[in-house]
Amino acid sequence: DPRYCCSGAYATPDTCKPTDYPEYFKNSCPRAYSYAYDDGTSTFTCASADYVITFCPAPSTSQKSSGGQYPGGGSNVSLISSSGVLAYGPLPFLTSLMITILAVIFFDL
Repeated sequence: DPRYCCSGAYATPDTCKPTDYPEYFKNSCPRAYSYAYDDGTSTFTCASADYVITFCPAPSTSQKSSGGQYPGGGSNVSLISSSGVLAYGPLPFLTSLMITILAVIFFDL
């Protein structure tokens, strides 16, 4: 359904409003992002649902600089699909993505 993914006719902050699922999470964690246009200024949406998400990469793929920071400063994350990079942004986006994934798993969107 396009309204759950903020796509098609629902692809703008004005037309994509939270459904019951994001509201459920927002009530529990008011400061967390719960859907694509939660704050009205989000600049990324997902091009597809074909994700490869790595939370704890194997040591051979993890790089850490001598200053204790991951390359790129450690404050941003990249999400990759088979078609390339989907999004690059601050950690609140990752929180929103996790909430969406959990909603899909538990509520079978």
